[in-house]
Parts: sequence; structure tokens; C-alpha cells
Amino acid sequence: MKDRRGAFIAYISRNSTYIRYLLPAISIILTLAETWSYPPDSAITGLLVIVHIAALALMVFRPMLGANIVVASFLICCLIPDDSGPSFLWGIWLALAYAGLYVQPPYGAIYPLAVSAVRMWRFDETGTPVSEYVMLLFIMFLVFFAGRAVSWSNLANQAEQDKLRVEKMQQHLAMIRKENIAASQIHDSVTGNLTYMAILLDRKSLNHENVFTETEVTELRTMLVKTLGEVRSAINLMNGDDAEHMNDMNASCASQIQTIAEQGDRTLAKLGFSGKTRLSSNLPESINDDCSREIVSLLQELYTNTAAHAKPNGEYYISVNFHDSSIHIDQVNDVSDDNLFPDKPASRNGLKLHIERIRSLGGDSRISTEDGTWQLHVRIPLESASDMADPV
Repeated sequence: MKDRRGAFIAYISRNSTYIRYLLPAISIILTLAETWSYPPDSAITGLLVIVHIAALALMVFRPMLGANIVVASFLICCLIPDDSGPSFLWGIWLALAYAGLYVQPPYGAIYPLAVSAVRMWRFDETGTPVSEYVMLLFIMFLVFFAGRAVSWSNLANQAEQDKLRVEKMQQHLAMIRKENIAASQIHDSVTGNLTYMAILLDRKSLNHENVFTETEVTELRTMLVKTLGEVRSAINLMNGDDAEHMNDMNASCASQIQTIAEQGDRTLAKLGFSGKTRLSSNLPESINDDCSREIVSLLQELYTNTAAHAKPNGEYYISVNFHDSSIHIDQVNDVSDDNLFPDKPASRNGLKLHIERIRSLGGDSRISTEDGTWQLHVRIPLESASDMADPV
């Protein structure tokens, strides 16, 4: 029985547009039939019949406005002494159902209570026994709660639709995050490795050296293969293959930072720069994925920028520290009008995008140039990043 009632309510919910036209039409027809069988004796009753039928028609377009007018006409009809004319029951039942559907509790309960109280008073005035009208009063509440049940069903359906909409949005955001990660990986790999290779070629050209040693050829080839592999991994990530990405994430953040720092220092040393990356001994092993990706990507960007824009054969200093539940990255290097890669295409968005991502993680950054040195100070809070981020 409960399943049938639930199916009936669900059917009403799905076909509410058609029922909104059908029920008022049926009520109008039945009221007109009653009016034909029991014509009103007084002008005021006749006027109430016209208002009642017009309100039923209005309920098709303005359900609650029409329902309020129907209730008002019913109550007035109960208060006047004229017993002629239709009963108005078809219209009042529909009005009470709409009250249950649209009026939020507890205010909706006023409708069946008011209608039942006035109707009970009228029956008492005419000397009608309680046993003859108790079922009628029960139906007043029944139709109201039928409308309330449809309202609950509509809310449940809306909640289900909202849930599906949120799930689709989360899937879409997850895909965008994957694409952003892959694009960042491609940028870091291609920009850094190709910049290094271009600078080596430039140095060969400036020194009028036409022969590469076997070690240099092997190193360039290794870097080309590495670049191709990293680009392929990023493309696989965009195509839904998370295996390599998850393997990278499984490595501790501290070990990833150390690997990049050692590689960056070696690369800059080969290009003639002097300096070293200082890593704090208390770097956490496990960091939120978003924060870890940003730290790794930012460090790669810093080494690339140093190679391409810093003063040739100048000094640099990079440090990565952990305190106050935040990762602090500081960089200082010499600057001049000359650099090792003067014709490098400049997007002017590399570091800018990192600053925007750091800000989205709740961190902050500061850049300054003074006395021939360029300085960057970055703070990335781990706790807020962990709270804000979702796994891809």
C-alpha cells in the first residue's frame, strides 16, 4: 500500500504541469453541475458562485492567489444564512491541496483548520449531527496533507537533481584540475629543459665550438628523452591515465624537493652560476597534493628563470624552509641587462600564474629588485591548502 501511495505521489510530481490544468477544469465542471442542480436563491450566493468559478480558472496560472480566493468564497458562503447553490467542496479541496503544496509549515496548517472550524460552526448552527460531517472534515485535512506529500516528493526530487548536478560539476572540475596539472607539467618540462639546451648551444656558438663531446651529446639526448617522457606523461594524465601521476604523488614531498634542488643546482653550475639551494631538515614527508605540486612546479620555474634571466656567471640563493605550518621559499640572484638567453620568448605568465595559485592556496608572495639583486619570498600554508583541496 505504501509503495502504491509513493508511486502515485511520484506520478503527480512528474505530471504536475498537466494536472495543474486538469484539476481546476474538473472542479469547474463539477461546480457548474452542482449549480445547475442547486441554483442559488440570493444575489450574494450567485456572486460567490461566479467568484468561486473564476478563482478556479485563475488557479491554472496563479495557484495560490486562486486558492486564497476560493477559500475566501467558501468561508463567506458558510457564514451567510443562504443554504442554496453549490457546495463549493470541489474547489475547496483543490485549494487545500494547493495550500499543502505551496505554503510552508506551520502556516499551511491554518488553511484546513480555518476551513474546518467555520464549516463545523455552520453544521452546528443548522443542527447537523457530528457523525454526519466528521468524515467531511477529515477529508479537508486529507487533501491538505496530500498536497504536502507532493511538496515533500518535489523537494526529494529536487535534492536528487541537485546531487546529480553537483556530481557532474565535481567531475568537470576534476577534469579541469587534471588538465591544469598536465599543462603545468608540460610547461615546466619543456620550458626548463629546452631553455637549458638552448643555452648550451648558444655557449657552443659563442665559443666557436663545432664539436660536441660524447658526454655532452649523451646529456642532451638524455634531456630530450626526459622531456618527451614528461610531455607524454602529462598527455596521458589528460587522457585519464593516472598511474604515472599517482606514482609521483606517492613519493614524499621532501624527496621530490631534494631531487629537484640537486638537479637544479647541477644544471646552473654547468651554466656557470654559483650558489646552492638550502633545504630545511624538518620538511614534512607528506604534504597536500595541491601544495606539493605547487612547490615542485615553482622550484622548477625558479631554476629556469635563473638560467634564462639572471646575470651570467652570477650568484644565486634558494632556500626552502618549514615553520609556522607553512612552507617558505626564498630566492635571491644577481640581475643585469645581459643574460644567457636574450631571445627567449617571454610569456610573462609563468611566475604570475604561480603567484595566483599560491594565493588560491591561502599563501602570499613578495617580489622586489634592489641593488642589482632580484628577490622572491613565498609562503604556502599547509593547513589551509589541505582544507581547500580535493584529490584529483
